Amino acid sequence: MAFEALKQAVEAEERADTIIKDAEIQARAIHARSRQDVQKIRAERLEEAKNQTLHLIDEARSIAAGEIEVMKKNADNECEAIRTSARSKMEVVAKGIIERIMTAYGNS
Repeated sequence: MAFEALKQAVEAEERADTIIKDAEIQARAIHARSRQDVQKIRAERLEEAKNQTLHLIDEARSIAAGEIEVMKKNADNECEAIRTSARSKMEVVAKGIIERIMTAYGNS
């Protein structure tokens, strides 16, 4: 009877060792899958962030291009206004210069 009890205890320990080893193997497998899942999720999030960043950069460039176009048109309009003003004053300035020359070297 003692021998039978001892035999059952040894068998129980062996089953326990087997269960523990199986559990450790399963735990390692779960851990490995979890690490792979984490790496996959991280890569996906990084890709999403990259795409969002590129999209925002494209939007900012588009907005900037529109603003640049408006600023260029405003500058062109101001330049044309200055040219027009200068043309209208050129005749007056030319007459003033001619009068000075005539007065300085004048009709003596």
